[in-house]
Amino acid sequence: MEGALVAIRDEALPRLERAGDARLQLDARLGLVEVLTRRGEHDAALQLLTRQILPWAQRLGEIGIVGRARVQRVELLTALGQPEEVLRAQQDDVRAFSELLREPAVVANVQALITVMLHELDHQSDEALRRLREGMLPLVQRSGDVRAAAVVQHNIARILTARGLLDEALRVYQAEVLPVFRRLGEKRLVAETLNEIAGVYLGQGRRRKALRLFKDELAPLVADLGDKYLQTRLSSRLVQLFSAMGRLDEALHLLQAVVLPWLREHGPAGEALAEEAFVVELQLRRGKPEDLAAARTSLPNIEAAAQAQGLTELLKKVQPMMSTLGIAPTAPPSPSERTKG
Repeated sequence: MEGALVAIRDEALPRLERAGDARLQLDARLGLVEVLTRRGEHDAALQLLTRQILPWAQRLGEIGIVGRARVQRVELLTALGQPEEVLRAQQDDVRAFSELLREPAVVANVQALITVMLHELDHQSDEALRRLREGMLPLVQRSGDVRAAAVVQHNIARILTARGLLDEALRVYQAEVLPVFRRLGEKRLVAETLNEIAGVYLGQGRRRKALRLFKDELAPLVADLGDKYLQTRLSSRLVQLFSAMGRLDEALHLLQAVVLPWLREHGPAGEALAEEAFVVELQLRRGKPEDLAAARTSLPNIEAAAQAQGLTELLKKVQPMMSTLGIAPTAPPSPSERTKG
């Protein structure tokens, strides 16, 4: 966990501050809160949330980050044994979300909103899907905010995709989400939705359709937006597509020339490390002598970094590749360390 703390505090945050990307700085600070929480430094984590993250996110209108921060605040107050502060924080959340939805909010529906903002906690669960559909969606529909309703539907479709309900997810994207974002002129949200649709096509095995979507719609739109983050996400999806199609040269080129440089500079350290491991996976599949030599060099470094950050799921992918090349894996991290890949 010390490695994760150093990676975020001393490496990622200074880079993001120099780049001036406020949203990514907020994401990195939320990651720092998680690391501090796992280390048992609850007071420091709470101070970072209340004095930096929440005021900044509210000022920028980053509602999703505000929601995540509010939930983490309640969890930290609970861990610190401060029930009165927990109650006050929850009441504050109710007022804040009521104002957001422009109508009196029922506590259950406020919790539904919090759940969707934190859907990554259990994003495939029946409960998350139910709260989105039965709690959050009717609220925003009654408020008349069609953009907010489309955002909720987008999250519903993402959960459906994660659960493997691809036909239903595609219907939601194409009928409930994409037309609204197009009508509102929300180019960035259109691009994000098209990228998710391409992922559904890929999951359905409709690779040529996914490729046409990339070439005909997504690539020109992302180029027009000039958004490096979206370009990286698009390239990452294309890497998956080329890998599935056996076009390993193209997949490796995109990973090494576009995706990894951006992640190393701006992204979470764990995500960059996962893509480093994917490079090795593709090199092993291609099997050229220079690929195998590069894999032998990089795998021990990836393993060491994954252990330092407690990324045990990533280690489960890396260590078999090491064994394939005759490299003895070292001991796995302790159970108390982070179990995220």
